[in-house]
Amino acid sequence: MESSDAYFDRKLEELKLLNSCLAAPLSLDRPGSVDDVIRRKFQLTAALRAAHEMQEWNATETAWAGSARPVSGPFKFRYDYQRADLAVKGPSFYALDKRHVS
Repeated sequence: MESSDAYFDRKLEELKLLNSCLAAPLSLDRPGSVDDVIRRKFQLTAALRAAHEMQEWNATETAWAGSARPVSGPFKFRYDYQRADLAVKGPSFYALDKRHVS
């Protein structure tokens, strides 16, 4: 069974990993409770989502701007009105290996 210290050390490493994805990382302290872990993960998730939205502000639900071309890893997405005509270009989902998963 994992000790509390080991658990909070592991959670700090997870938080640091998420935090490293931010252009302006947040100040992190080692969590002292499960509530601290959950609160900080929600904060980091919100910051990551906000950063993504700031970069992709023209990709609206209905793609009014017409220039939205979202990409996720090896996949490229194209759609018009409310993604009813979603087209995905990329490798087969069944042929993915570690080269394509990051």
